Amino acid sequence: MEKPTSYKSVAQQRKTKLRLTIIILTMVALCAVAWLKGLSSEKAARLIASHQVAQATVLSLQHNQIKAGKTDEQDYKNIYSLQYQFTVNGESYQKTLLLSAYDYESLQGIEQIEIWYSPGNPEHNSIEKDLKTKARSSSFTWRLISAALFVIPAMLFLFKFVAFFYIREPKGTLPTGFYTDNSWLDIEDNCLAEIDNNTLRVAKFDKKKVDKVQALYQSNTAFSEIVSAVKAEETLIPLTKVTLLESKHYKDEISLEWLDGETEHDIRVQFLSVAAKEHALARISNLLPGALAHRITPKTRVQSALAGAIGVIIGTLVIAAAILYQFSGKNLDIVLFALGCLIIYFALPSMIARLIDPTVVTSWSTETAS
Repeated sequence: MEKPTSYKSVAQQRKTKLRLTIIILTMVALCAVAWLKGLSSEKAARLIASHQVAQATVLSLQHNQIKAGKTDEQDYKNIYSLQYQFTVNGESYQKTLLLSAYDYESLQGIEQIEIWYSPGNPEHNSIEKDLKTKARSSSFTWRLISAALFVIPAMLFLFKFVAFFYIREPKGTLPTGFYTDNSWLDIEDNCLAEIDNNTLRVAKFDKKKVDKVQALYQSNTAFSEIVSAVKAEETLIPLTKVTLLESKHYKDEISLEWLDGETEHDIRVQFLSVAAKEHALARISNLLPGALAHRITPKTRVQSALAGAIGVIIGTLVIAAAILYQFSGKNLDIVLFALGCLIIYFALPSMIARLIDPTVVTSWSTETAS
């Protein structure tokens, strides 16, 4: 028996490429950070192996507090530092080191400290404890582990961020392997639809079952068997009882309303691309009651872009609030500022797109339907 052809959507192909790219970037970043850490470690190890000792004068031992919070006046970060000076061959050298709270307390009242310096370059110097701490991380494996603690989370965030915008299906393409003459599979919104005589069958399934649904669908498994196999939630829509079918030209979904006795029902059916939606719409519309009025309603540019414009205004107001918050004498609320930028990021492209390409609503409805 011939094995059924397996197809990957454009979004799935992009996800694979993005994963590979992130893996490569992660490996490069890990090695780069480990190498940079190694420069400091190896430098400290060489100094320990060949050093001279000098007595340095403590110039200052400071404890500073930097405000870390935005509203809580008690939220501070403690910074401890030591500044010292020593002389080699008649030339003075100064250095400032960051300390732990423990080291800061242990150096209280001390006027002279022992420092280690490189005979060939006295500017390369530090206290013994600092040098040994740096030298302990000289193992490349240890540096990789240390780097992984922040590189891997950063790369995971980068993957999620880029994926949100990049892993999408092209709107104008009929996705091979994800539609037939009377059925459509949307693996982004987890929706499977099929026309069975005069009934539109719609199944919503768990996103964890996407791979299984895709494999079954592409092996020509019957709709009912797929629904049963993944325990999907199925809705049956009698197309002869539909009172409203609406579609916006740029969206990959349709809205349906129908009557079951005296009970009204509604549903949104998603498709993998706008082209797939149009393919389905052409077939579904042929089965609607003849009494429904078919309308094509072009919206004005202002009407089309209004939702996006409101989003841009809200985002701008959020940013303005963050800036005013700073001018009030407090720190700029970075979270608020980022939120405003994010709102604009999503709303602005939509507003521009609808100004360039105003919304066209295609509908089939009863005369009394809104």
